[in-house]
Amino acid sequence: MAEFQNAINVQRRFTQGPVFVLEVSVLPTNAVSLLECVQGKESAEHYTRVVEGLEALKCKETLKKLEEDIMKSITLSLQTKLIEIIPNIINEEVKGSPLEMECIALEDKEEARWLYTFLAFNEEMMKEAKI
Repeated sequence: MAEFQNAINVQRRFTQGPVFVLEVSVLPTNAVSLLECVQGKESAEHYTRVVEGLEALKCKETLKKLEEDIMKSITLSLQTKLIEIIPNIINEEVKGSPLEMECIALEDKEEARWLYTFLAFNEEMMKEAKI
């Protein structure tokens, strides 16, 4: 987990009551390093061999498509892994009892819709509870 933590930057973007939104950015690195973090050394080595083969064969379009596809795969794997490790990172930083939390990973375009829907729901629940 420590290797993975060194590859990301976590910033708090929004807080309201018990809800907070974090922005997690992947620090500049290459696809091989990220692939090794999320799918293991064997996958990273296999990808490296494939890229070397495509470069030797001068298959630029295929290489470009492979890089696009692998970055999509890495992004999905990163999101899954982040859902698992972000609560641990946060609980390491807070003192006292571990926090109970739900962690979901969203792209920027999905985040705003989720947040506004959640806040509207939360406001409605507060009205019904008369808090």
